[in-house]
Amino acid sequence: MSVTDLGKAMAITKGTISQTLKRLEEKQYITKRQDPENFSRIIVSLSTKGNTAYWAHRRWHEEMDGDLKKYIKNAATIIDLGCGSGFLLYQWLK
Repeated sequence: MSVTDLGKAMAITKGTISQTLKRLEEKQYITKRQDPENFSRIIVSLSTKGNTAYWAHRRWHEEMDGDLKKYIKNAATIIDLGCGSGFLLYQWLK
């Protein structure tokens, strides 16, 4: 994914994403390389270390979110939170 694509996907400026990527590269969580088809673009990928961190973080969220979903299902008798958020909560709990 390119730096521009990342910025668009995360709705942040190229400057902000560039600073963040610099720190991630220094910590060896990502690798950057020039796009062979467009030399003005930089392609960003997770390194082995970054991939390991990503999957560990994802597993943590699955465990935490799963516990939260169980708690909400057991504690809530009415899902309607107003403003249409009940549907979103229902979809998240499925």
